[in-house]
Amino acid sequence: MRLLLDDQAEFLTEARDVLRAGLRTAGWITVDDTGARHKANNGFCTQIGNDSFAWFGTTKSKSRLNFLDLLRAGYTDYVVNDAALGYMRERALAGSIIALLAQHPDKQFADPPAWQAHLQRLGITELSVTPDPLQIATEGALWGSIQSHDFLRDAVIVSDDAGQFAVGQHALCRVGGDVAIPTPHSPGRAEFPHQMWPATFNAEEPQALKQEIEPPAPSGMVNVSSRPRPRPLASGSARQAPIPPFADVEVLSCAISAMRRLWHVRCAMR
Repeated sequence: MRLLLDDQAEFLTEARDVLRAGLRTAGWITVDDTGARHKANNGFCTQIGNDSFAWFGTTKSKSRLNFLDLLRAGYTDYVVNDAALGYMRERALAGSIIALLAQHPDKQFADPPAWQAHLQRLGITELSVTPDPLQIATEGALWGSIQSHDFLRDAVIVSDDAGQFAVGQHALCRVGGDVAIPTPHSPGRAEFPHQMWPATFNAEEPQALKQEIEPPAPSGMVNVSSRPRPRPLASGSARQAPIPPFADVEVLSCAISAMRRLWHVRCAMR
């Protein structure tokens, strides 16, 4: 336990470096978040990764500002460049405000206080219009910082259509029995290496995929994933539709991959 609690700086630095390398080299990433408890407080854990890396971070928010901040991978700067100005135009920020930011000679700011002071000097913090100029300008400067560090250049961000993840080149991915074909957020970027379920559920396909990814249980152990799934109880005279067999195949696949990695690490430590 002491090894896990003492001197965490080395582990945090390694995790940050993994995220930076992944964001610089990825052609696509998947993102998601879920509720998480940390030090007796409610928070949100965000996952970022693909088939080459995985990163998890727990914060107090699940806003788009929070997501963009995580994509900076530890950098704290704000940058007003072409990517930032393009983001602001896409989010319908007023042209006069964009012109103020674009024409000002200062384009890079080291941290949040420096960025806030710049917005105050320009009078943007005093504006009360829709969309919120302070939020859109800040989101744009965060996206400019992400691009300035060569993160997610031409990469696709795949999510479940949660609004906070709809940035950059974006595509949708859902797993289940009734799934629409993924829709690209930007034209021409629907191609990424992600297998989608067809709109019509076929009970044989998940079973076949299950057999491909499910390893045999070690001797003396029970493979929990092979147990039959419980069926819903009848309600009145009308029975509920049965649960499609093995509808959570992606969850099992991720769990198996994580268990395999832990097993390799354990063997290497022996």
